[in-house]
Amino acid sequence: MTAKKPEPFSRRELLFGFMDRIRGRDRAETAPTGLDSGLAKADEVFAQGKWSEALEAYRDSLSTSPLNDEARVRVGICFYRLEKHTQAMTELKAVLRKRPHNLASLYLGLTHARRGELDKTLAAWKAYFDPGRVALMREVNLQCACIEEGHEVDSGEVARAVENALEADRKSVADTA
Repeated sequence: MTAKKPEPFSRRELLFGFMDRIRGRDRAETAPTGLDSGLAKADEVFAQGKWSEALEAYRDSLSTSPLNDEARVRVGICFYRLEKHTQAMTELKAVLRKRPHNLASLYLGLTHARRGELDKTLAAWKAYFDPGRVALMREVNLQCACIEEGHEVDSGEVARAVENALEADRKSVADTA
Protein backbone atom coordinates (compact mmCIF):
# COMPACT_ATOMS: atom_id res chain seq x y z
CA MET A 1 0.00 0.00 0.00
CA THR A 2 1.11 3.51 -0.64
CA ALA A 3 1.16 6.07 2.09
CA LYS A 4 -1.48 8.74 1.88
CA LYS A 5 -0.06 12.16 1.05
CA PRO A 6 -0.79 14.83 3.65
CA GLU A 7 -3.42 17.33 2.57
CA PRO A 8 -2.29 20.95 2.40
CA PHE A 9 -5.36 21.83 4.46
CA SER A 10 -8.23 19.87 5.97
CA ARG A 11 -11.68 19.55 4.45
CA ARG A 12 -13.02 21.43 7.47
CA GLU A 13 -10.65 24.35 6.82
CA LEU A 14 -11.69 24.33 3.17
CA LEU A 15 -15.41 24.42 3.96
CA PHE A 16 -15.26 26.94 6.78
CA GLY A 17 -12.67 29.06 4.99
CA PHE A 18 -14.97 29.27 1.98
CA MET A 19 -17.97 30.14 4.14
CA ASP A 20 -15.97 32.75 6.05
CA ARG A 21 -14.92 34.40 2.79
CA ILE A 22 -18.56 34.57 1.70
CA ARG A 23 -19.47 36.15 5.03
CA GLY A 24 -16.47 38.49 4.87
CA ARG A 25 -14.84 37.16 8.02
CA ASP A 26 -11.34 36.68 6.60
CA ARG A 27 -10.88 40.47 6.67
CA ALA A 28 -9.55 40.80 10.18
CA GLU A 29 -5.88 40.24 10.71
CA THR A 30 -6.69 39.17 14.25
CA ALA A 31 -9.12 36.37 13.37
CA PRO A 32 -8.37 33.11 15.23
CA THR A 33 -6.06 30.68 13.47
CA GLY A 34 -7.24 27.45 15.02
CA LEU A 35 -8.95 25.62 17.84
CA ASP A 36 -6.14 24.30 20.03
CA SER A 37 -5.17 26.13 23.22
CA GLY A 38 -1.65 26.92 21.98
CA LEU A 39 -3.06 28.78 19.01
CA ALA A 40 -5.62 30.53 21.18
CA LYS A 41 -2.82 31.85 23.40
CA ALA A 42 -0.79 32.85 20.33
CA ASP A 43 -3.80 34.65 18.84
CA GLU A 44 -4.36 36.48 22.12
CA VAL A 45 -0.80 37.83 22.41
CA PHE A 46 -0.77 38.61 18.67
CA ALA A 47 -3.90 40.75 19.07
CA GLN A 48 -2.17 42.60 21.92
CA GLY A 49 0.82 43.37 19.69
CA LYS A 50 3.28 41.29 21.72
CA TRP A 51 5.16 40.17 18.64
CA SER A 52 8.00 38.21 20.30
CA GLU A 53 5.64 36.21 22.51
CA ALA A 54 3.25 35.57 19.63
CA LEU A 55 6.13 34.47 17.41
CA GLU A 56 7.27 31.86 19.91
CA ALA A 57 3.72 30.61 20.47
CA TYR A 58 3.04 30.27 16.74
CA ARG A 59 6.37 28.53 16.16
CA ASP A 60 5.54 26.03 18.92
CA SER A 61 2.21 25.40 17.25
CA LEU A 62 3.82 24.98 13.83
CA SER A 63 6.16 22.35 15.24
CA THR A 64 3.12 20.13 15.87
CA SER A 65 1.01 21.17 12.88
CA PRO A 66 3.29 22.52 10.14
CA LEU A 67 0.49 22.76 7.54
CA ASN A 68 -1.36 25.55 9.34
CA ASP A 69 -0.98 28.36 6.81
CA GLU A 70 -2.75 30.95 8.96
CA ALA A 71 -0.26 30.41 11.77
CA ARG A 72 2.60 30.61 9.26
CA VAL A 73 1.27 33.94 7.96
CA ARG A 74 1.11 35.20 11.54
CA VAL A 75 4.74 34.12 12.04
CA GLY A 76 5.63 36.17 8.97
CA ILE A 77 3.72 39.18 10.31
CA CYS A 78 5.48 38.85 13.68
CA PHE A 79 8.86 38.78 11.94
CA TYR A 80 7.85 41.84 9.92
CA ARG A 81 6.77 43.73 13.05
CA LEU A 82 10.07 42.77 14.71
CA GLU A 83 11.88 44.12 11.62
CA LYS A 84 13.31 40.71 10.70
CA HIS A 85 12.45 41.06 7.04
CA THR A 86 14.39 38.10 5.63
CA GLN A 87 12.64 35.68 7.98
CA ALA A 88 9.29 37.34 7.26
CA MET A 89 9.80 36.84 3.51
CA THR A 90 10.65 33.17 4.02
CA GLU A 91 7.45 32.47 5.97
CA LEU A 92 5.16 34.50 3.71
CA LYS A 93 6.58 33.00 0.52
CA ALA A 94 6.08 29.49 1.96
CA VAL A 95 2.34 30.17 2.19
CA LEU A 96 2.13 31.86 -1.20
CA ARG A 97 3.83 28.90 -2.89
CA LYS A 98 0.88 26.75 -1.78
CA ARG A 99 -2.01 29.11 -2.45
CA PRO A 100 -2.97 32.77 -2.83
CA HIS A 101 -3.35 34.54 0.50
CA ASN A 102 -4.22 38.24 0.80
CA LEU A 103 -2.45 38.99 4.07
CA ALA A 104 0.65 37.10 2.96
CA SER A 105 0.73 39.11 -0.29
CA LEU A 106 0.19 42.39 1.55
CA TYR A 107 2.92 41.78 4.12
CA LEU A 108 5.32 40.34 1.53
CA GLY A 109 4.95 43.59 -0.39
CA LEU A 110 5.54 45.59 2.79
CA THR A 111 8.62 43.50 3.53
CA HIS A 112 10.05 44.12 0.08
CA ALA A 113 9.30 47.84 0.44
CA ARG A 114 11.16 47.96 3.75
CA ARG A 115 14.12 46.31 2.00
CA GLY A 116 14.02 48.88 -0.82
CA GLU A 117 12.91 46.34 -3.45
CA LEU A 118 10.09 48.26 -5.12
CA ASP A 119 9.88 45.98 -8.17
CA LYS A 120 9.24 43.00 -5.89
CA THR A 121 6.84 45.09 -3.82
CA LEU A 122 4.83 45.75 -6.95
CA ALA A 123 4.77 42.04 -7.87
CA ALA A 124 3.58 41.03 -4.40
CA TRP A 125 0.86 43.68 -4.28
CA LYS A 126 -0.43 42.72 -7.73
CA ALA A 127 -1.58 39.48 -6.06
CA TYR A 128 -3.41 41.37 -3.30
CA PHE A 129 -7.13 41.82 -3.84
CA ASP A 130 -9.60 42.42 -1.03
CA PRO A 131 -12.69 44.38 -2.09
CA GLY A 132 -13.92 44.39 1.51
CA ARG A 133 -11.07 46.67 2.55
CA VAL A 134 -11.66 49.60 0.22
CA ALA A 135 -9.37 52.18 1.85
CA LEU A 136 -6.51 49.71 2.10
CA MET A 137 -6.97 48.57 -1.51
CA ARG A 138 -7.01 52.21 -2.61
CA GLU A 139 -3.70 52.91 -0.87
CA VAL A 140 -2.06 49.75 -2.23
CA ASN A 141 -3.25 50.61 -5.74
CA LEU A 142 -2.04 54.20 -5.38
CA GLN A 143 1.42 53.05 -4.31
CA CYS A 144 1.52 50.49 -7.14
CA ALA A 145 0.59 53.19 -9.65
CA CYS A 146 3.35 55.48 -8.38
CA ILE A 147 5.90 52.69 -8.68
CA GLU A 148 4.69 51.66 -12.15
CA GLU A 149 4.76 55.24 -13.44
CA GLY A 150 8.37 55.56 -12.41
CA HIS A 151 7.84 58.36 -9.92
CA GLU A 152 10.66 58.96 -7.49
CA VAL A 153 9.25 57.26 -4.40
CA ASP A 154 10.96 56.41 -1.16
CA SER A 155 10.43 52.74 -0.32
CA GLY A 156 10.10 53.59 3.38
CA GLU A 157 7.35 56.10 2.59
CA VAL A 158 5.57 53.51 0.44
CA ALA A 159 5.61 51.03 3.32
CA ARG A 160 4.57 53.67 5.85
CA ALA A 161 1.60 54.79 3.74
CA VAL A 162 0.28 51.24 3.42
CA GLU A 163 0.94 50.54 7.12
CA ASN A 164 -1.09 53.65 8.01
CA ALA A 165 -3.96 52.49 5.79
CA LEU A 166 -3.75 49.03 7.35
CA GLU A 167 -3.93 50.51 10.85
CA ALA A 168 -6.89 52.72 9.89
CA ASP A 169 -8.64 49.69 8.40
CA ARG A 170 -7.97 47.66 11.54
CA LYS A 171 -9.49 50.42 13.68
CA SER A 172 -12.57 50.69 11.45
CA VAL A 173 -13.11 46.92 11.68
CA ALA A 174 -12.78 47.13 15.48
CA ASP A 175 -15.24 50.05 15.60
CA THR A 176 -17.89 48.09 13.69
CA ALA A 177 -17.47 44.94 15.78
